[in-house]
Amino acid sequence: MERKGTMRSGKLFVVCGLGFGDEGKGSITDALARRHGPSLVVRYNGGPQAGHNVVAPDGTWHCFAQFGSGTLAPDSRTLLSREMLVEPENLLAEAAVLAGKGRTDALSRLRIDARCAVVTPLHKLIGQMLEIARGGSAYGSCGMGVGQAVLDRDAGESLTVGDLVSGEGLDRKFRRLRRRKLAEAERILKACPGPDARETLEYFRRRTEPERMLAVYRGFAEAARGSVDEAGDCLEDALWGRRETVIFEGAQGALLDRRFGFTPYVTKTRSTWHNVAGLLDDCLAGGALARRIGLTRIGILRAYGHRHGAGPFVTEDAALSAPLADPRNPANRWQGAFRLGWFDLVAIRYGLLLNGGVERLALTGLDRLSGLGPLRACTAYDYSGDTDRLDRYFDWESRGPGRARIFAIRKPRGAAPEGELARLLRACRPAAWADLPGWTEDISSVRRPDRLPAAALGYVCFLQDQLGVPIRIVSVGPGAEAKMFLD
Repeated sequence: MERKGTMRSGKLFVVCGLGFGDEGKGSITDALARRHGPSLVVRYNGGPQAGHNVVAPDGTWHCFAQFGSGTLAPDSRTLLSREMLVEPENLLAEAAVLAGKGRTDALSRLRIDARCAVVTPLHKLIGQMLEIARGGSAYGSCGMGVGQAVLDRDAGESLTVGDLVSGEGLDRKFRRLRRRKLAEAERILKACPGPDARETLEYFRRRTEPERMLAVYRGFAEAARGSVDEAGDCLEDALWGRRETVIFEGAQGALLDRRFGFTPYVTKTRSTWHNVAGLLDDCLAGGALARRIGLTRIGILRAYGHRHGAGPFVTEDAALSAPLADPRNPANRWQGAFRLGWFDLVAIRYGLLLNGGVERLALTGLDRLSGLGPLRACTAYDYSGDTDRLDRYFDWESRGPGRARIFAIRKPRGAAPEGELARLLRACRPAAWADLPGWTEDISSVRRPDRLPAAALGYVCFLQDQLGVPIRIVSVGPGAEAKMFLD
């Protein structure tokens, strides 16, 4: 039901990734919070697996996991919405890290919806054991347990932040969860025995002794009690009461969406803007009203292709691994190396489609292309294999028996077999390129678009024209001062 009264005058932004994650959503959120004054940053999906890097003007760097990426900005608050999954122990650890960096009030500027599901070490146990069991067919999970916590939430079997704060039945609920997860882990071990899986099980068995975990949760309840939004009205108050900007900060990217991403190499949460529409339904009588009052969706993309984790990546190019290496995305046990390639217009257009379009684009990492030489952007794929299934997923034309030229990915019509889109994309190679001139100048200190080299500005204009959405933010470095707002 629509609330009576006058809407506050602040701005509404949705920050959503258009690729495989790691697009720079955190730094754009920070820049928006600094540009538009007092802000509420609302995390609307994902959990503690976020890795949103922000560099403040004083040089302070933080990789945000659960706190909103506006936390280094003055007068910025965070709301972990009901769609977030919270890892209590890690959240308090992150608050301590922020305090060590001079942000001693981070916890007091945080609100957590009491309905948030809790990620426990038991969820990490199952997620990691499943990845171990998959061996060479692993999905590229972060190993943080978020997917397993989502499954429990969807089944109505999760602990919530409200459970931890109230303490009512917490002992019984946790012990029941532990019995169930340890039994599941034993079944996985029996099906796929091995020392790695056994060691993982025994580690988490010790790690989740009930007395220890209940003490952790009671400590969290004491430390965070004043931060819990038990009434669930923090967002409503921000929209109707406070005169502040609201920034909805997404995690992961559209191509990892649980419904329409390249399954099974996806997250278990919705990574498009649709969770925001659901949150606004409670406050603004639906997303349509939100758009009428000025909601701006900003799609974030890097100036080149990238992916962390397994799964199809058509424009991957090993030759770019060294020049475009990302020191803040190192290889890890669960996701492997940070993969790099050329810009993929076909995939990013699909990311736009999954979000229902966006109003603006933010292009990050443009400075990383300096000195790389001529640049490329993929405009079509070549496919080799059985073409009978292509109509469900692609706009394409035949190139002879067992060959096709793919121009666009589209949402599958009807129920799609698990993993079929990913299998088809693995049989694709870049077919057509747009070749563009590069530039040699270091542009990391440029602060006005008219000071960019002609080739750099031409590259931005090319992507804008191809995607059909105005690029209104161009980033040439990690800090907010390196974000050029073109409007």
